Amino acid sequence: MSPAFLLRLLFLVFGFPGVLGAVSTLKDLTILEGHSVTVPCHYEPQYADHVKYWCRGNLKDFCKSVARTDSTPVDSRVEIHDDPTQMVFSITMKELRAEDSAWYWCGVEIGGIWTADDTASVHISVVHGVSVVNQMVTGEEGGSVSVQCFYSDGHRTSVKKWCRSADWNTCVTLGVNGTMKEDSVVISDDHNRAFTVTLLHLGKKDTGWYRCAAGHQHATVHIEVLPRSLTELTPTTLQTTSLQALDLGHVTRQLDTGAGQDDWVSPLLICGILSILVLVVMVTWRLWGQKPWEMRRRVLEIETDIMKDPEYMKDKDKFGTVFFNSSSQRLQMD
Repeated sequence: MSPAFLLRLLFLVFGFPGVLGAVSTLKDLTILEGHSVTVPCHYEPQYADHVKYWCRGNLKDFCKSVARTDSTPVDSRVEIHDDPTQMVFSITMKELRAEDSAWYWCGVEIGGIWTADDTASVHISVVHGVSVVNQMVTGEEGGSVSVQCFYSDGHRTSVKKWCRSADWNTCVTLGVNGTMKEDSVVISDDHNRAFTVTLLHLGKKDTGWYRCAAGHQHATVHIEVLPRSLTELTPTTLQTTSLQALDLGHVTRQLDTGAGQDDWVSPLLICGILSILVLVVMVTWRLWGQKPWEMRRRVLEIETDIMKDPEYMKDKDKFGTVFFNSSSQRLQMD
């Protein structure tokens, strides 16, 4: 019997986590008492139509079923949902209690006597205490920053505090009404397992480690105050700058458009003006140039007609001088 076969047999019998890799999930989780947790379980595409389940126990073959996709969950605080398109099913556990701490298994039901289900395990620890989402927080000089501190159900009536570093003498205590406000710090408790601390008017001196505490338990958080950027623009400045940029862009487009039009309008305009001038000169010359020639032609015709008249030779001594008035265009005879 080969070592590989023996190892496979051990995996099938005892259900050691991470055997086949067909199902995967998160690692160890620590959750505050009274809070909720959602665990995603990923699986391979071939398992899209299979039944999925969530069970509790140290060994998967002996774990107790808590929820299945083909039936109603045993515990009303537990929900299971399968999304075949994303190839993941998720389990949500609400209002966690200390006794919910245990090993849990995401499982895909394969079916058959000789074929084991594909599974993955996760350990959930439910603790009584205080926690923060982000342990490292940053803010800017002159601004503000908020830290949300979560506490377990057992601390609903506990005294809430916000302290600087390890010096308990610097602690600011939350009042019985659930709110506290000073010049540089505001604390409010929603009485639903979380209280929020807001630091105002931040300065470099505010950089350091802090504690948010409930009762005798606490969680640490580091706040770093960064210098405000000298190039940072206020909303008003941004709006003005945007408007100026818009106006400049509009003017630029107008100038560009005008310049483009001048490139072809100017030659056409010059040609048009020259053509009109030439036409005016030609018409003027025609009107004023033809007038004397026409009059001289008419005079010649009249003179010729007179010379051909027989009576002219007889009475030529009776004729006086003929004058032409160019301005009045009238023929006068004395």
